[in-house]
Amino acid sequence: MSCIELHQMKTCREEEEPTKRRSFADKFNLFRASTGEFFAALFKPRSSNPDGIDHSRDGNSGSVVVEDERPQEPQPRKTVLNAFNKLGTAFIGSTAPRTPSSDAVPEVVTTRAEDMAGFLNGSKVLSPNFTKRYKLGRLLVEGRFAFVMTATRLTDGRKVAVKFIDVDKIPRNTWLPDRGSATGGYVPPEIAILQQLDHPNIIQYIDHVVEPTKYVLLITELHGSDWQRASSSSTTLGGDDGVTTCTSFDLFECIDHRLPDPVARKIFAQIALAVNYLHANGIVHRDFKDENVVVDSNYNIRIIDFGSAAPIPKSQRAFFAQFQGTALYASPEIVRKEMYRGPEDEMWAVGVLLYTMVVGGSPFHSDAEILEGTVRMPRGFHLESDKDYHGGCRHLIQRLLDCDPETRITIEEVLEHSWLKKEVEFYQTAYQSSHMSA
Repeated sequence: MSCIELHQMKTCREEEEPTKRRSFADKFNLFRASTGEFFAALFKPRSSNPDGIDHSRDGNSGSVVVEDERPQEPQPRKTVLNAFNKLGTAFIGSTAPRTPSSDAVPEVVTTRAEDMAGFLNGSKVLSPNFTKRYKLGRLLVEGRFAFVMTATRLTDGRKVAVKFIDVDKIPRNTWLPDRGSATGGYVPPEIAILQQLDHPNIIQYIDHVVEPTKYVLLITELHGSDWQRASSSSTTLGGDDGVTTCTSFDLFECIDHRLPDPVARKIFAQIALAVNYLHANGIVHRDFKDENVVVDSNYNIRIIDFGSAAPIPKSQRAFFAQFQGTALYASPEIVRKEMYRGPEDEMWAVGVLLYTMVVGGSPFHSDAEILEGTVRMPRGFHLESDKDYHGGCRHLIQRLLDCDPETRITIEEVLEHSWLKKEVEFYQTAYQSSHMSA
């Protein structure tokens, strides 16, 4: 082979695999790192785990603790030979095989506002697992750890709500088994909890999609009516980013000054039945407030946003230490930073909610007022049921906002309260008839 041919072959190789020449300092740093790995592999005791992946085990059961349902890429075993090869190449300067350019696209980090705008204007695309079955609509609401958009199911045109859950905000050790998957896997607790719930006043789980990026999409029924006035039916977020929101469906917008006594009773009876169902199934919502109750034009409600929901602790050692709700709905024991079980705190929260419904404002505006626990009604305020103090709405509010969790009314007692009992019985009969016909 001639010198010209050799030169041409060398030139072609350099064009196909361009490499950056390492300086002596670069080679020395690589040599130092490779030397450490070489001796670590040389003196490392033989592992009983052949795949090289650290499987953490539960201290009580000894079973494998799975924190991420995503399959891990197989890692090369750290043998003396592999380490020695790295040590040798530190000064030789050979390079690893190049990956195809399509796989080398760097991940672009975007903000939530950029993601929302991108999904709305089409510049950001979801995976085919979603787009083959749903078409995105408009933005509904944005929360601390997620935002919600409307969508249309392509098979039947049904309108649904899609909650974009940021997986980076949900600790992996809290993820629960996916009940809807035949192959196993883990999902954020909100999805796992909704999968096991079935009640007319709790938002219905439909589906979920695990995106290859940072989101898990929770798909539920879309319930409620537009309560905002026409002049404020939509608002723009962030100025010129083009992100618009739909009209709100929640109880916060439904309450215009205050609700009449019969309407408040109708709505609160459904809330109480949903709370009773949750507690009977060992679940606490932990973030009851008007914004987490969606209402339609017939005042039929659904409880939404189970992002803070959790199983009721079975022992005092497992009581909750961290508050997950909204400050003005916090009970005195939470304000005092005490450990709490959940159901008792939940009753306080629905008491604040009932007061807000009938009065049109919050009963407390600071931690000091919550700790004092004095429930004050506006001057001149009265309810239709006030003529029977011990059986009216005001009496139920007082029992719910009892500062002592030991004597605070329970959800079973709420359902039997004279102000609510007939409405509760009406819905119980309607639910049983609906269940039997189904």
